[in-house]
Amino acid sequence: MTTSSTTGVTSVDLRTPGQLLAALPHLVGFLPVDSLVAVVHNGASANRVGCVLRADLPPPGAELELAHRLRTPLLAGEPAGVTVVVVGGTGARQEAGPPYAEFVDLVTSMLGELGIPLVHALWVPKIHTGQRWRCYDEPDCGGRLPDPASSVLAAVSAHAGLVTYASREAMEEQLAPDDDVVLARRAALLDAAVDAFATTPGSRGTSAGKAFAVVRTALVRAARGELGFSDQEIAELALALTVTEVRDACLALALPPGGARATTAERLWLVLVRATPEPERAEAASLLAYSAYVRGDGPLAGMAITKALDAHPGHVLAGLLSQALGHSMPPDRLAKLGGTCDAAPLWGPDDDGAPPPTRGSPACGPG
Repeated sequence: MTTSSTTGVTSVDLRTPGQLLAALPHLVGFLPVDSLVAVVHNGASANRVGCVLRADLPPPGAELELAHRLRTPLLAGEPAGVTVVVVGGTGARQEAGPPYAEFVDLVTSMLGELGIPLVHALWVPKIHTGQRWRCYDEPDCGGRLPDPASSVLAAVSAHAGLVTYASREAMEEQLAPDDDVVLARRAALLDAAVDAFATTPGSRGTSAGKAFAVVRTALVRAARGELGFSDQEIAELALALTVTEVRDACLALALPPGGARATTAERLWLVLVRATPEPERAEAASLLAYSAYVRGDGPLAGMAITKALDAHPGHVLAGLLSQALGHSMPPDRLAKLGGTCDAAPLWGPDDDGAPPPTRGSPACGPG
């Protein structure tokens, strides 16, 4: 199989069920527990890993609802086949075989109705070295899991700077906001910054030129690994990201997905999601969601979208991203949004850390 990495397309052998199961934490982004995972295979020979879907195992009576929820995202992935995996569910295990067998049969039937071949139906109690995995449809099919941390995909992910979290909760924790007292202090500074900046119509209190300069300087610092910002700098950055021209240029920074500039920008957005008070937090959270989405990190994108809409329920970009995720829009299609924008006012053609000259950015993206 092949899977995308931030350095391009890297060939990783996932042909055996054990190898595929050991790769799940790196494909999902965190260690799945009590989960249904659907791995979409693409290509004429179903020899490429496409999208990977994960959901909590359904409680009794909710199996059909979850199966229906999987239909749209599975079809959006243009599958040549699907591997269905149940991780955990041992509380519902029956001696006759792996747990959730009826649910797996339901999902398999749905795949058949959609004309999607089933590649494997697998169960493993947890993703851990030496755990015994089994097949649902072949009693003698099974094996033991290799070390997930020592796999080729683990090495590829680490080299690309991707973090595999111990749990979904651990992934979400990275978006936890700073202390309320600190956020209140920054909110007051943000209000003061609105009056301090020169105003232009529609820019919510700061000129585009000054806003570009603020974000550009922060990106240069982030590229050097300097991600500590004062309260005043956080306030100025939060205000700058509300400028439509700046926000659009920031979208372009996500391309190419997983590239050096995209990674630097995403680290900055992550810092700002934690550091920025509401409702301005929605700006950085939306940019983080877009960057994560176009590089294929659906879980992080979904968490960032939630943060954005919690901070600002009517935020236009967050709302559009939420719809795209809900309809399983392929990342390459969503990347076209950033492709119509110009990142040059934020980052020039050279990565030497020198700020490029300020110039206008064509309008793009939602207003």
